[in-house]
Amino acid sequence: MTLSEQVDSLQARFADLKTSLDASHKETSEQIKARIAAAKAKADAARAAVADKAAETADRADSQWQSFKADVSAKMDEMRIRIDRHRDQQEVKAAERDA
Repeated sequence: MTLSEQVDSLQARFADLKTSLDASHKETSEQIKARIAAAKAKADAARAAVADKAAETADRADSQWQSFKADVSAKMDEMRIRIDRHRDQQEVKAAERDA
């Protein structure tokens, strides 16, 4: 960027700043308070939306976790039943061989 371009950029930024400053001088105290109140309301709404989304996500994660635990428990019960049945069959075969 050349010196001329830098000066032009600086002049443009200065003009924007001057326009903003002039506008703020014209703004009344009530207008400033209204802008602050609007900004706070917008921030509160965003915060509430994020909190709702976080609660929703936590509920969904808990539901999925409970479902996963129930599924694993059911599969473990099925596995225990199959192991017990297999052990019983082995014991019956062993008893038949011994008899």
